Parts: sequence; structure tokens; C-alpha cells
Amino acid sequence: MKTTNFKLLAILSIIIGIIGVIGCKEIEELIEGKVSTDCPGGIYADTIPNQLIVHFDPKTQSGDKIDIFKWLIDTLGASNIDTCPCDDDLALVEFPADKVIDLNITKRHADAKLTDEGKGKTYFNFEISYNPGAGIQNSIYTNKPVSAQEEIISIAILDGGLAPSFFPGYNLQEFSYDFTTSNPIIANTEINPHGTIVGKTIIADLAGIPIRLMDLRIFDKNGNGMLFNALCAISHSIEYKADIINMSWGYYAPVYDTLFLKYMEKTKNNNILVVTSAGNDSLNTDNCLHFPSGFNAASFPGLGNIISVASLKDSTDKLASYSNYGSSTIGIASYEGKVSGFEFIEGTSFAAPVVTNHAIKMIASSPSLTGNQIVDCIIRSAIPIAGLEVISNGKLNTSSLVCP
Repeated sequence: MKTTNFKLLAILSIIIGIIGVIGCKEIEELIEGKVSTDCPGGIYADTIPNQLIVHFDPKTQSGDKIDIFKWLIDTLGASNIDTCPCDDDLALVEFPADKVIDLNITKRHADAKLTDEGKGKTYFNFEISYNPGAGIQNSIYTNKPVSAQEEIISIAILDGGLAPSFFPGYNLQEFSYDFTTSNPIIANTEINPHGTIVGKTIIADLAGIPIRLMDLRIFDKNGNGMLFNALCAISHSIEYKADIINMSWGYYAPVYDTLFLKYMEKTKNNNILVVTSAGNDSLNTDNCLHFPSGFNAASFPGLGNIISVASLKDSTDKLASYSNYGSSTIGIASYEGKVSGFEFIEGTSFAAPVVTNHAIKMIASSPSLTGNQIVDCIIRSAIPIAGLEVISNGKLNTSSLVCP
């Protein structure tokens, strides 16, 4: 998010560890893919010190998982294991910092600058420490019945939270979850305005269209978040049958994260449209990889349900000076949503929910549309703009609700 008189610091920490299930000691790095070489120095995000994401093969039995957790605690000295509340195959392992254990994992050591929620830096190291006496923390999670009213369009907002006073008439408690505190009850605590602006933009001009909002909080009030919570929130979105996921945030990495890709594939397999922001560093993301916006059909043909959105300057058809762009990575450009009381806040974060709003109208008009079809329709119906470096070569056509 770019601001004029308001700065919202966000640090999205990217954790890239995966534990296999063939044997307890089978720990390997699964980072691969296109390498980005043209990013400014120090822009990449990588891992939080002494934390590791564990991802089990879905065929792993619960007893085997317990054995692996026990091995992590007893042999490697894990100090805490936090399980994902709605994903039995995902857990976060934490280690104390007094003694180092070599897990034979080779990763980059870099400082990170993240986009959309501000310009922040965080420093990473890859030391894993030993200290006995760990415990497993199981998040409290209660399955909720999903409404049989299939005409309701469900939107998951993975962000910093929605201020309830801005959403009268919406039951934000019903399918929401605060992943920063592992609490299914959304507290009316102080939150940053980012998610509220995103949410208000999404619901603008939707009179007569029944929608459900999932307030899935993956950033705390200071804008700090991590990939583990984002992956959990994606699982939650799938569990409760979201039609659209809005992700108005992002990070840079020299290569794509394989685990994140797996969860993007899950959204595609469950017919969920994913709308993301392009980022605010005036960069060509064809050369400097940005995610999740980089998980697009041009780079990942097996997906096709993900569209990233650049920002246009107010009242012109020119790209906003801060907006990222990319002829093979950014899907479309759009003007940004404006919310009363937040007129001076701008960024690609608020162009993405304009596309989400349009996609809701498309689904209401043609309920059988798949996520992939919506992306294709939006790209093909774009209004051309000469010289605009996005996949569609144009801007969102808000008057087109059917496929051309």
C-alpha cells in the first residue's frame, strides 16, 4: 500500500521448509523454478529465524505425523509445534535460539522489502537451535456448517482484518478466523485500515447480490504476517467453499516457492478465483518475481485461475507511477477503489478488489463460470491501452459481464 500521509508497515515472512513423510530424517528443500536476477539488492523475502513449515503428504497417517512431531521435539529440540487449524497436513515448527542444529537446508540469507502494505525490512538467518522440552500446540477450530444456499457468492479476504462498523448487515463472525492469534472469534480490536478498504471496495455496488465475506486475518495490527498463516487461510477458504480469494499483498523472491504453488493448485482444483495485487515498486515483475501475483497463467499454464492487477492513475489511462507491471506476469490494470475517510491511501492493493467486485457481478450473471473462465473473460474483454505492459494489454472493462 502506498500512502500520502499514512504509512502501514508490513513484513510478510516467507518460510520455505517442507518435511517429507517417507522417513523422519528426510528433510529437503523444494525450491525451484524460474530465477529472478534483476531485482534491486535486498528486496527478497525468505525465512523467519528458527521456524520451519512442515507439510505432510496427504496420505500420511496421524500416527506417523505424531512420530515425526516427536522426533522434531526429542531429537532436533523443537520448542513448539503449531498445527494449522483447518489443514491436518500443515504445521509450523519453532526452535529456540541458543544452540544450532544443521538440518542440511541451504537457503539464502537476505534482508527483505515487501510491497503493498508499505516499505519494510526484516533480516533472516537459517540457524535451527536445540533445546529439549517442547510441546505441540493444537489450535482450537470448530467446523461450521456451510449454507446450502448456493446462490450466495463467498469471498475470502486474506488481509489484516475488516472493521465491523464498516460492514453493517454482514455476519463477519460466521466463517471468519484470526490466524494471527489462532482464534475463530474475530475480536473488535485495533486493526490497520488496509483490509477494511479492500473489503469496502469489494462490496461496492452489489445491491441485490447475496454475498458472504470471510474475514481471514493473516496480518496483525502492525501489518506483520507470515506465509504459514496465509496457507492456513487458503485451506480455510477451500473448506468453506469460497468462490473468490482476494490477496492484496505480496513479496519478492528469486524463485517461486513450491509449497505456495501447491496451495495455489488447490484453489484451482476447487474452482476458486484468486485476485492479487501487482505490487508498488515500479518494477517489471517479468524480471523481478513477485508473488502471489506471479502465479499467473502465462508463467504457470497449469493454473489459470489467478489474475494480478496493476493500478491506473486517477482519470487517465496511464499506469500509476508506483505500480508494478509485466507483460507476462500482471494480468490487467484497473483504477483503484476509493473509500470515504481513506482518500489519501493508494496502491495496487486497492485495484485488486475492484476486479474482485467485477468478478462477483460476473458470477451473479453467469453462475456456472469457473475461476479459469473468469480470468480468461476478463483478459479477453480488456479495453486496450497502447503501451500498457500487462498480459491483457489493457484495463478492466467494467461494462462486460459476459465472455466475449
